[in-house]
Amino acid sequence: MACKVWYGGHRNALDKLRTSDFLRRNYGVLTSTTITSATPDGVLGGMVTVTTASREVGVYSGSGIPRGIFVKSSAGEPFENTPAAASEKVTFCIGNGSYEADIYETADSLGDLVYSAGDALYASSNGLLTNSLESSGSGIVAVCTKVPTASDPWLGFDWLA
Repeated sequence: MACKVWYGGHRNALDKLRTSDFLRRNYGVLTSTTITSATPDGVLGGMVTVTTASREVGVYSGSGIPRGIFVKSSAGEPFENTPAAASEKVTFCIGNGSYEADIYETADSLGDLVYSAGDALYASSNGLLTNSLESSGSGIVAVCTKVPTASDPWLGFDWLA
Protein backbone atom coordinates (compact mmCIF):
# COMPACT_ATOMS: atom_id res chain seq x y z
CA MET A 1 0.00 0.00 0.00
CA ALA A 2 1.69 3.10 -1.17
CA CYS A 3 1.39 6.68 -2.26
CA LYS A 4 3.24 8.04 -5.28
CA VAL A 5 4.22 11.67 -4.92
CA TRP A 6 4.40 13.42 -8.29
CA TYR A 7 4.43 16.97 -6.99
CA GLY A 8 4.40 16.98 -3.22
CA GLY A 9 3.16 19.56 -0.85
CA HIS A 10 5.07 20.18 2.35
CA ARG A 11 6.38 16.93 3.85
CA ASN A 12 5.80 16.71 7.57
CA ALA A 13 7.05 14.22 10.16
CA LEU A 14 7.06 16.47 13.21
CA ASP A 15 3.96 15.12 14.92
CA LYS A 16 3.93 11.81 16.78
CA LEU A 17 1.67 9.11 15.31
CA ARG A 18 -1.39 8.39 17.45
CA THR A 19 -0.75 5.08 19.23
CA SER A 20 -4.11 3.58 18.23
CA ASP A 21 -3.26 4.12 14.54
CA PHE A 22 0.21 2.60 14.69
CA LEU A 23 -1.13 -0.95 14.59
CA ARG A 24 -4.74 -0.31 13.50
CA ARG A 25 -6.39 -3.29 11.87
CA ASN A 26 -7.08 -2.88 8.15
CA TYR A 27 -7.96 -6.23 6.57
CA GLY A 28 -11.35 -7.53 7.62
CA VAL A 29 -12.32 -4.10 8.96
CA LEU A 30 -12.11 -1.87 5.88
CA THR A 31 -14.43 -2.90 3.08
CA SER A 32 -12.37 -1.59 0.15
CA THR A 33 -11.28 -4.27 -2.31
CA THR A 34 -7.90 -2.54 -2.45
CA ILE A 35 -7.28 -3.88 1.07
CA THR A 36 -6.32 -7.59 1.00
CA SER A 37 -5.10 -10.21 3.47
CA ALA A 38 -1.55 -9.19 2.49
CA THR A 39 -2.19 -5.59 3.61
CA PRO A 40 -0.23 -4.76 6.75
CA ASP A 41 -1.90 -3.31 9.81
CA GLY A 42 -1.24 0.28 10.80
CA VAL A 43 -1.16 3.50 8.83
CA LEU A 44 -0.87 2.97 5.07
CA GLY A 45 0.56 5.27 2.42
CA GLY A 46 -2.43 6.89 0.72
CA MET A 47 -4.56 7.23 3.87
CA VAL A 48 -5.90 10.66 4.87
CA THR A 49 -4.42 12.31 7.98
CA VAL A 50 -5.97 14.30 10.79
CA THR A 51 -4.32 16.15 13.68
CA THR A 52 -5.71 15.46 17.14
CA ALA A 53 -6.20 17.90 19.99
CA SER A 54 -3.08 16.45 21.65
CA ARG A 55 -0.99 17.36 18.54
CA GLU A 56 -0.71 13.79 17.31
CA VAL A 57 -1.33 12.76 13.73
CA GLY A 58 -3.65 9.89 12.91
CA VAL A 59 -5.92 8.41 10.28
CA TYR A 60 -9.02 10.48 9.54
CA SER A 61 -12.10 8.74 10.95
CA GLY A 62 -14.92 11.15 10.26
CA SER A 63 -14.19 13.89 12.77
CA GLY A 64 -11.77 16.77 12.62
CA ILE A 65 -10.40 18.38 9.49
CA PRO A 66 -8.50 16.22 6.96
CA ARG A 67 -4.97 17.59 6.91
CA GLY A 68 -2.97 15.66 4.34
CA ILE A 69 -2.03 12.28 2.93
CA PHE A 70 0.30 9.66 4.42
CA VAL A 71 3.24 8.93 2.12
CA LYS A 72 4.60 5.86 3.92
CA SER A 73 3.17 2.99 5.92
CA SER A 74 3.86 2.68 9.64
CA ALA A 75 4.97 -0.95 9.25
CA GLY A 76 7.73 0.02 6.82
CA GLU A 77 8.71 -2.11 3.85
CA PRO A 78 9.93 -5.72 3.90
CA PHE A 79 13.72 -6.06 4.25
CA GLU A 80 14.12 -2.35 5.05
CA ASN A 81 14.54 -0.54 8.31
CA THR A 82 11.41 0.61 10.12
CA PRO A 83 12.01 4.19 11.25
CA ALA A 84 8.35 4.69 12.24
CA ALA A 85 8.66 2.03 14.93
CA ALA A 86 11.69 3.77 16.43
CA SER A 87 10.53 7.37 16.13
CA GLU A 88 6.73 6.94 16.38
CA LYS A 89 6.47 9.22 13.33
CA VAL A 90 5.27 8.66 9.75
CA THR A 91 5.80 11.11 6.91
CA PHE A 92 2.74 12.77 5.39
CA CYS A 93 2.24 15.59 2.89
CA ILE A 94 0.16 18.67 3.55
CA GLY A 95 -0.75 21.45 1.14
CA ASN A 96 -1.44 21.27 -2.57
CA GLY A 97 0.18 18.45 -4.51
CA SER A 98 -0.30 15.71 -7.12
CA TYR A 99 -0.36 12.09 -5.95
CA GLU A 100 -1.47 8.56 -6.76
CA ALA A 101 -2.66 6.00 -4.21
CA ASP A 102 -3.34 2.30 -4.55
CA ILE A 103 -5.86 2.27 -1.69
CA TYR A 104 -9.23 4.05 -1.83
CA GLU A 105 -12.90 3.26 -1.28
CA THR A 106 -14.29 0.91 -3.93
CA ALA A 107 -17.94 0.67 -2.78
CA ASP A 108 -20.55 2.24 -0.55
CA SER A 109 -24.00 1.04 0.52
CA LEU A 110 -25.35 1.87 -2.95
CA GLY A 111 -22.87 -0.38 -4.77
CA ASP A 112 -19.50 -0.21 -6.50
CA LEU A 113 -17.91 3.21 -6.95
CA VAL A 114 -16.82 4.35 -10.41
CA TYR A 115 -14.25 7.13 -10.54
CA SER A 116 -14.02 9.72 -13.32
CA ALA A 117 -11.43 12.39 -13.99
CA GLY A 118 -12.60 15.62 -12.39
CA ASP A 119 -14.56 13.90 -9.60
CA ALA A 120 -14.51 15.65 -6.24
CA LEU A 121 -12.83 13.39 -3.68
CA TYR A 122 -13.63 13.27 0.01
CA ALA A 123 -12.11 11.57 3.05
CA SER A 124 -14.18 8.58 4.12
CA SER A 125 -14.62 7.68 7.77
CA ASN A 126 -12.16 4.83 7.05
CA GLY A 127 -9.42 7.33 6.21
CA LEU A 128 -9.52 6.50 2.48
CA LEU A 129 -10.33 8.72 -0.49
CA THR A 130 -13.79 8.35 -1.98
CA ASN A 131 -16.01 10.08 -4.53
CA SER A 132 -19.12 9.08 -2.58
CA LEU A 133 -20.79 11.72 -0.45
CA GLU A 134 -22.56 8.89 1.37
CA SER A 135 -19.35 7.41 2.80
CA SER A 136 -17.70 10.80 3.27
CA GLY A 137 -17.17 12.52 6.55
CA SER A 138 -15.49 15.58 5.09
CA GLY A 139 -15.71 18.33 2.56
CA ILE A 140 -13.82 18.14 -0.75
CA VAL A 141 -10.13 17.36 -0.16
CA ALA A 142 -8.93 16.44 -3.67
CA VAL A 143 -9.86 16.15 -7.35
CA CYS A 144 -9.49 12.91 -9.32
CA THR A 145 -6.89 13.24 -12.09
CA LYS A 146 -6.38 9.58 -13.04
CA VAL A 147 -8.98 6.84 -13.10
CA PRO A 148 -7.98 3.44 -11.69
CA THR A 149 -8.30 0.50 -14.10
CA ALA A 150 -7.79 -3.26 -13.79
CA SER A 151 -4.35 -2.98 -15.41
CA ASP A 152 -3.34 0.20 -13.53
CA PRO A 153 -5.23 0.36 -10.22
CA TRP A 154 -3.73 3.66 -9.00
CA LEU A 155 -6.11 6.56 -8.28
CA GLY A 156 -4.54 9.88 -9.28
CA PHE A 157 -5.54 13.07 -7.46
CA ASP A 158 -4.59 16.64 -6.76
CA TRP A 159 -4.80 17.35 -3.02
CA LEU A 160 -6.57 20.66 -2.35
CA ALA A 161 -6.91 20.92 1.39
